[in-house]
Amino acid sequence: MIGGVLHGREKEQAVVERLLDSARSGAGGVLVLRGQPGIGKSALLEHAAAAAADFRVLRATGVEAESGLAYAALHQLLHPVLDVTARLAVAQADTLRAALGLQPADVPGRFLVAVAVLALLSEAAREQPVLCVLDDAQLADRASMEALAFAARRVQCDPVAVLVAARDLEGRDFDTAEMRELRLSGLGPGPAAAVLAERCGAGLASSVRDCLVRSTGGNPLALLEAASALTSRQHAGRDPLPDPLPLARGLEQLFADRIRQRPPEAQLLLLLAAAEGAGHLGVVRRAASLRSVPGRPHPPLRAGPAPAGEGSGALPGGRGSGSAGLRPGCHGDR
Repeated sequence: MIGGVLHGREKEQAVVERLLDSARSGAGGVLVLRGQPGIGKSALLEHAAAAAADFRVLRATGVEAESGLAYAALHQLLHPVLDVTARLAVAQADTLRAALGLQPADVPGRFLVAVAVLALLSEAAREQPVLCVLDDAQLADRASMEALAFAARRVQCDPVAVLVAARDLEGRDFDTAEMRELRLSGLGPGPAAAVLAERCGAGLASSVRDCLVRSTGGNPLALLEAASALTSRQHAGRDPLPDPLPLARGLEQLFADRIRQRPPEAQLLLLLAAAEGAGHLGVVRRAASLRSVPGRPHPPLRAGPAPAGEGSGALPGGRGSGSAGLRPGCHGDR
């Protein structure tokens, strides 16, 4: 998002706005946004919060350091409306206060906590519609996600909207059964070009622009960071572009962290794919066989917006498939 404008996300914005409109009419619901790091999930959450000026907006962000603390994310999300517990049934109010550490008591069962969360949101929404926004859900503690998911499935008759964002393939503890999911992919050539034009102006050569779009797979963060790292002569096409393109340190770290979570055999496969660079699956398989590594022992780490070339001899991570994070992440991790 640049200057409040989300390029190429008109359909996604419309889905979010329909969720809000439905909640305004008393028919609540939930929407889960999924996508790779930097794809624009947080920007869409910001758009939702801005469009919900008439809502009570409750926000939280998953924090890895708190992922082992039960109800940490829930405490962050519900803190602004804890005064509403005074209007709940005594048992529900006590359950919620105990779960959030606000009164000395044994931690109640998770089902009772989930019921109390639903009651709190329903009661808070009697005053004005409520929008719950949770970013980086894959980092939130499991107990919070279970309680929020329970409540989100049961707000159909309340003016409550729940909007959750999680990285693609990493929302392990968030069961999205019976929840609508919206998967964000890379921007198309037109919107990606508009993003670059706002950042770089008229000095960006069309050939350089096309290369950036193609090499990043339309990932907005990768686009902006790669363009920002180039010199004015590279922008103008007078000097060659670096290969691979530079990547935002934060985004590179995200990919490196994801790679470290894989088993050693999968890490080696990813390193081979990054070193090969062109995305030819056969070459990587031959190299893996020489190292006695099985060809595909684990689900693939999705580096781009989609597993480009799956089954056609191309790797998700080859040139032009949105591999901005895979190559630096792999090389930096070894």
